[in-house]
Amino acid sequence: MPVTEAAHLALIASLDALIEADRLTKKERALRPVVARLEKELGTAFRIQGREFMKEFVKLRPRIQEADDTAVRFVPRDWLIVFAAIVEATFENILRPLELRGRQALLIGGQQFIASIGISNLVFGLDNPRAIAYLEQFAASKVTRINETTRSQLQTLITASAEDGWSYDRLARKIRDRFEGFAIGKPQQHIQSRSHLVAVTEVGNAYEEAAHIAAHDLQEGKLQMEKSWSTTGDNRVSDGCRANEAEGWIPLGRPHASGHQKPLRFPGCRCAELYRRKAV
Repeated sequence: MPVTEAAHLALIASLDALIEADRLTKKERALRPVVARLEKELGTAFRIQGREFMKEFVKLRPRIQEADDTAVRFVPRDWLIVFAAIVEATFENILRPLELRGRQALLIGGQQFIASIGISNLVFGLDNPRAIAYLEQFAASKVTRINETTRSQLQTLITASAEDGWSYDRLARKIRDRFEGFAIGKPQQHIQSRSHLVAVTEVGNAYEEAAHIAAHDLQEGKLQMEKSWSTTGDNRVSDGCRANEAEGWIPLGRPHASGHQKPLRFPGCRCAELYRRKAV
């Protein structure tokens, strides 16, 4: 009995769905231990940073207590100098694990891409020029952004302290709680802490970058490649990611509807990119 065109298209759609589910499952399974290690390392780094900051911040206590008895509340801007010094002293504590786990995720992503594309003689390594370029800018820029976010959150606390007239003890407690919260808080539904959020995001970005690099290498080798955005399909998927997925297969070099070339679209994004050789 001949297969109708509709049945043929339905079969292709079913196979694509299986491929999507398989890639997401393999990605999550392969990255889970890398994310767990980086989360733990970053949690430790945040706690160390908090302890070191408080050792210096306590020196501002007399001046903050003097302000407690005045109509004008303030926290000396010296705290910014203190924070800058602590950032410099603890920079390597965040940088080293990001570099190590980024390399691991990049290698995993490249190897899984090769396995999925079915080209046996294709090799992906960290000596790939695009991988080298990515790793050179990956970790240091991330540490800078992480520390900028920390500074911004401390600024919010200190501004509230000045506006509401907190005592030094209350402000110090809030700052200690904030650093501890970086390790154990719950910023998102599927994210356990800020350290987990950073780990999920940066490990995921490195993994997706590797597949993106390998796909471009193939295209430069005269294979026409396509890509397709894949979501987890549950009710927590954002509208922007759904719109990207709805495009289906598009040329490798074309941005998705959101303007992104590939996942992750935002911190904590759970999407993945699929790749295949364009049918001729």
